[in-house]
Amino acid sequence: SYFCCEGGLRETSLVSVYVLRGFFDEAFKLFDDIPDKNVISWTTIIGGFIKIGKFRDAIESFRRFLEMGLKPDSFTLVRILSACTGWGIRRVLGNMEKARAIFDGMAERDIVSWSAMIMGYASNRHPKESLDLYFAMQRENLRPDRYSMVGVLSACASLGALELGEWACGLMNRVEFLANPTLGTALMMYAKCGKMALAWGVFKEMEEKDVVVWSAMISGLAMNGHTNASFALFGQLEKLGFQPDGNTFMGFALYALMLHYGCLVDLLGCAGLLDVANELIKSMPMEANAIVLEALLSGYSSFLVGDEMHPLSGKLYAKLSELAKELELASYVPTTEFVMYDMVEEEKEHFLGVHSEKLALAFGLISTKPTDTIRVVKNLRVCGDCHMAIKLISKITGGEITVRDNNRFHCFLR
Repeated sequence: SYFCCEGGLRETSLVSVYVLRGFFDEAFKLFDDIPDKNVISWTTIIGGFIKIGKFRDAIESFRRFLEMGLKPDSFTLVRILSACTGWGIRRVLGNMEKARAIFDGMAERDIVSWSAMIMGYASNRHPKESLDLYFAMQRENLRPDRYSMVGVLSACASLGALELGEWACGLMNRVEFLANPTLGTALMMYAKCGKMALAWGVFKEMEEKDVVVWSAMISGLAMNGHTNASFALFGQLEKLGFQPDGNTFMGFALYALMLHYGCLVDLLGCAGLLDVANELIKSMPMEANAIVLEALLSGYSSFLVGDEMHPLSGKLYAKLSELAKELELASYVPTTEFVMYDMVEEEKEHFLGVHSEKLALAFGLISTKPTDTIRVVKNLRVCGDCHMAIKLISKITGGEITVRDNNRFHCFLR
């Protein structure tokens, strides 16, 4: 009876607190007991379903919401669009194209529709398209909201584009930025770019931290090799009464959920081990969902080794040749044991010289100023030979080089 008041305001506030703290079962139970549910309470519970990945329940709640004759506000619409993205667009590969066709055919597009598309691209592994659409929105003189900025920052994190991410952070009101947990996940962008000091600074300054923010910080520390700090932060999370979610545990690889199987299938696909990926899917204790199947499909890509169609390929290979000579003068000897193919020593040395991280580094050197930091993002582990070569190249050029692979960050600074 203490919580009963007009419009269930106190009950709604408590539901919001439960959702923020990760106590979803308590939130859903209390929501069911609210006699007069309003727009705020419905929006809160829809957001709760989305947080734990129950997109279909979120959509069903929205249907009940409409049946009650309530009118959704902008916050409700953004959440239900997010649910549709999670439940619908991810179910069938290529649905982003359908969503874009609908978007392009709209007579009038407001900030809600722009934000939904920007977030949709970012969450479906199309970071470049997400950023392109954001810049198109700017050309329409529309002011971005927090949801479009989350999409932009997620895209920057995927690309490892630190400078662009910092520019995006600079566009936002700092008070709102630190007060809002959703925008606070920008710290993951800093973490994925290897800037843990900046990520930690954002984390400490944030006024409210939900389980998503805590999970992002824990994963960021683990990703950057700060294992002890990651476990210590996890201990603080438990002491504060938060309920860790699957993303939190994924930082420690403690147990396998559907998302974790998707990550492993994606990794096997990137390594070309599609038969192993198929066997893994068959051995799963649950039926594979769209996330896992999309990860498998992404492994069936066609590409050409040694493709020289890029307009700067001439300069790139000339730079590689120049670096090879400078490395030889620096007493570098290729470690050919990292080439597993049965071939003569000279051929092994050639293959080492055109490893993807060296190609990316050469491209960075011909495309940036000598004082610029070069960041290379790689989806597989950096081999020992490339690690030594990049270390020497950093010494030769006097520049800072950061390489992010699937395991950790490698920072080289003279």
